[in-house]
Amino acid sequence: MKLCPKRDLKPSRAFAAEMLAEHQQGIFAEIMVLRAMEVWR
Repeated sequence: MKLCPKRDLKPSRAFAAEMLAEHQQGIFAEIMVLRAMEVWR
């Protein structure tokens, strides 16, 4: 399989941006859960 770098650059960047956004949301959710647990202790 040969990939055209110019054609695949934008989709891969968009995909990476989506993955990063989901990852950041996951970290934010984990922080909120940890803070909530600390409050309940």
